[in-house]
Amino acid sequence: MAHQQLAAILNIRGAPLWSRAFYWTRGLPRYRAHHREHLEEVRRRLRRLPLIAIAGAGYDGAGVSACVRSGRAAGLLIAQLTAR
Repeated sequence: MAHQQLAAILNIRGAPLWSRAFYWTRGLPRYRAHHREHLEEVRRRLRRLPLIAIAGAGYDGAGVSACVRSGRAAGLLIAQLTAR
């Protein structure tokens, strides 16, 4: 279903090369204690490496809007780093 919807939006042709489904028995994943602090430290350390950004459900929230926001922020960071 996801492929059908994205194919219509993004004009994708052909079948996916692979796919994987995850089922959360208790809804959205729950992050461990101090997740945000750990993530801030990881991002601080990544600033020393050129052109690396992290994004997605494992970092900034598992909802679709959180993933989009995370991806946009990572894209903006990469754009800023390449503009220097």
